[in-house]
Amino acid sequence: MIYYVIFFILLKYITNTMSLNWYSISISSQSTNATIFQGKFSVYSSTQSILHFYNVNNLGNNLLEVTSDDYSADFKFINNNFTFNGTTIKNIPSLDTIYNSSEWSIWYYAGDANPNLSYKDTTTGNWIDLIPYGNLFSFTITQITDAGQIPAIPNPVYSKYTIILSDGSNTILDAYINVDITTNVISEFHDNASADPSSNILIDSSGNYSDNKYINSHFSFNGTLVSDIPNLTLTYPLAVEWQIFSYIDPNTQVSKTAFAYKKATNIWTYLMPYVTNYVVAANLYNPNNVPCFNHDTKILCLNKNVEEEYIPVQSLRKGHLVKTFLHGYRKIKSIGMNRFINDPSNYRKCMYIMKKGNHVDLFEDLIITGDHSILVEHIFKNERIIMRKRLMGEEQIGSKKLVMSSISNFFEQITNNNEYTYYHFCLEDEETSHMKFGVWSNGILAEIPSANQFVSLELNEITNSKE
Repeated sequence: MIYYVIFFILLKYITNTMSLNWYSISISSQSTNATIFQGKFSVYSSTQSILHFYNVNNLGNNLLEVTSDDYSADFKFINNNFTFNGTTIKNIPSLDTIYNSSEWSIWYYAGDANPNLSYKDTTTGNWIDLIPYGNLFSFTITQITDAGQIPAIPNPVYSKYTIILSDGSNTILDAYINVDITTNVISEFHDNASADPSSNILIDSSGNYSDNKYINSHFSFNGTLVSDIPNLTLTYPLAVEWQIFSYIDPNTQVSKTAFAYKKATNIWTYLMPYVTNYVVAANLYNPNNVPCFNHDTKILCLNKNVEEEYIPVQSLRKGHLVKTFLHGYRKIKSIGMNRFINDPSNYRKCMYIMKKGNHVDLFEDLIITGDHSILVEHIFKNERIIMRKRLMGEEQIGSKKLVMSSISNFFEQITNNNEYTYYHFCLEDEETSHMKFGVWSNGILAEIPSANQFVSLELNEITNSKE
């Protein structure tokens, strides 16, 4: 019996430019011809995975319902049809009340003239098919070729996981995958030990039921397909394709990972017994450089009505005018986000909080990372001692001095191990890219890095401009 241990480590978040095809969809009643739903959805051309699904009346709200317990839907659109595993969306307003539902599956069965609808009963949680299949509703689906009709969306953001498969003494697999953080769909699978690590060995699941999803640090039960796992292929030389999947151990109720391989005869063989062969461990990687604002921090800006307004940092985009200390209103040059697990043992990877009431100008709690500085009039003696121990010189913006939140007497350390989403941005300067700025955050001045410093931060750039 061969035993393997699999370690999955979340390395960091990155952005990629994807080739997306967009489609319009209209659903009508066959009996009344009344339009029930009009929407738009995007399809990643490489894997034919659906990444966005919008109601035309609310193009800012992605309706895809990707939940941890939803292993049946694969969110695929192949040959102009939804797959049998279907695509799940949060609501179809005109039908929700009629069927007591707020979740719908659109799916296609070979031979039907139209896709089919199923709904999840809000009371019982059961899925119910609308029968007869394909005869109650008409679907009109058309690819969008006019760029002006394509919704403006930010670049997709991925989690990058490194995967090491070991038998305890030898490395069986050294690879990494990119996973869309919105849909949990795996877009790339790379083997670092292969002759060409840049080659994507992920197999598009158009001809089977594999959904290529990675959820809560586990592959879905429907599995992920790859073309080769070289060291396993040495043991199983007839394998021409591999599937990695997770399932719930009925004895322990713990999620386990298992493998299956396909022979040239299209026969799948599962490596047994599942429970004893494979163990999964997952850890979220903490970026090294995170001087940033917590989600929902309010930044003072000049809005389109030429009025000063505090805007949540997650709503800021390139081109927004931010009010600065000493330098007037400046446009955002770049903005990005990322996530990390709070680590109280390392101030650089830990959040600190200034509570409302600790500063006269603060109108709500301010949470920033430990190496993010605020602007102050005076540095206290105990703060200066810590700064010297860290071999830090004193920096200023104008007459204001910079002091890190992890040093400031106004802040307290957050000691939990929760996951946080953080944001940062840089502003346009006089083409030197070296200027730092002070901006108002929740009422007090905080540091903004120069454009050169911003490049070194481990962030996913948010690329769409403000409306």
